[in-house]
Amino acid sequence: MNKTLVSISASLLILALLVQQSQALTVGVRVGDWFVYKGSLVLWEAGPSVPFPPHVFAAVIKEFNETEWYKYTVINVSRDVVTFEVITKWKNGTETKSTFDDNMTSSFTMMVIGANLEEGTVIRPEFDWTPILNFTYKWPERRLNKSITVQFDGLEREVNVLDWLIPSPFGPPTTRQVYWWDKETGILVRYYVNENGTDFISGQSYRYVAVLELIDTSRGWGAVIPENLNIGMILIGSAVLLVIGNNLRHKRIIKNSSKC
Repeated sequence: MNKTLVSISASLLILALLVQQSQALTVGVRVGDWFVYKGSLVLWEAGPSVPFPPHVFAAVIKEFNETEWYKYTVINVSRDVVTFEVITKWKNGTETKSTFDDNMTSSFTMMVIGANLEEGTVIRPEFDWTPILNFTYKWPERRLNKSITVQFDGLEREVNVLDWLIPSPFGPPTTRQVYWWDKETGILVRYYVNENGTDFISGQSYRYVAVLELIDTSRGWGAVIPENLNIGMILIGSAVLLVIGNNLRHKRIIKNSSKC
């Protein structure tokens, strides 16, 4: 009986903390707002036996290679959950429509976070994969690294940045993700991913770089001009390419014209 009361009390405490966190967030988007994105596979480099995409969690790079654009329209806002209608324009000329809910405190997609958050704010708590994977593996909490001023087509806006390395359960991190959110609205304006891994079946190396960027919005901004990140990304990418180049004799390269 005592254990039951302790369990209930703990659950209520956790619920109270979650409610306080939700109430503290400011939703910066409104019903009717729309945002158009362009996904680009900037670089794909791999040994001849590596599948494309190399694993299920990288499926988005195949989708980026097959789409023209995505249009996200806000159709509902309920506390910290934003519901989007998503229209996908495919390169084969077809369009598909879907809806999804993005929770500003827990969703993996992280399309929208709280508005006007400050540097150091925790946007995702630690996540324990252990019960799911049956071995010890955790993601650390993710905090906003900094705020920067970004040049859009026509004006400058303040952007919140998350730049982090996804821990690997098998060794050093191999995947870097960089998120940019417009500070005033909390909406995603740029996502960059760079993975440098090894295919478990063939043992061959692969690397890809992909970017999702805002190209239009009902809020009146233009495309993102990512001047602040280009130099660093190019230097890091060049160093990794030198290492991979020494280990691979045969490579497949798909390179789009989009900037990193």
